[in-house]
Amino acid sequence: MKQIILLLNLFLCLHANIAGQTLLSKRDAFNKDCTITKSGYTYQCDVVEKAAFVTLFNKNNKWVYEQNVFKDTGEYYDMETGHRPVSVIENPTMESKSFKIVDEAFSEEVAKQFGEQYLGISLYLDPMTGKVNEVVFSFMTFSLYPRIPISVYRDLELKLKKEISLVPTEIGKKLNYILVSWSQKPKGKLTLINKRPTLSIDD
Repeated sequence: MKQIILLLNLFLCLHANIAGQTLLSKRDAFNKDCTITKSGYTYQCDVVEKAAFVTLFNKNNKWVYEQNVFKDTGEYYDMETGHRPVSVIENPTMESKSFKIVDEAFSEEVAKQFGEQYLGISLYLDPMTGKVNEVVFSFMTFSLYPRIPISVYRDLELKLKKEISLVPTEIGKKLNYILVSWSQKPKGKLTLINKRPTLSIDD
């Protein structure tokens, strides 16, 4: 019997290594207004309950609720009708790299569970350097994204800041920040059997 139990435990451990990630329970999911403090960082989770919409971001962010304006006049910048300050299409390397970073933030098994659920990503760029200063995530409360451990979003934030940068146009340099946003269904990255789990329910 002990041998059977040991074999069962080994199987479960191997399965955990393959999955690579563990979803939080619905009870522990951050789907209501809250501040989440971890070692070295703090995240804010804001929820519009009537819209079932979650905004998740680093507490140090300053632009998430600031209007996008021209620095010299304070005039509101309307990306829909104005001159687009940064064209991701003109920089296909950065566009595909951004998508890949988001894809690989999740294990393949977890990504499959997302199904048709989209994750929103917003990058707030320094208008002079084009470097990512802030990252904001958005999703629906009824999706699986609230059950992803906060450490996953933190790792994703840091990787986007480190590896993504764009070239601001002259219009972009006049703004208080440059916003690049998109929605994505992560494809996931297969976790090899000999790799340690990157996440746990306690993260």
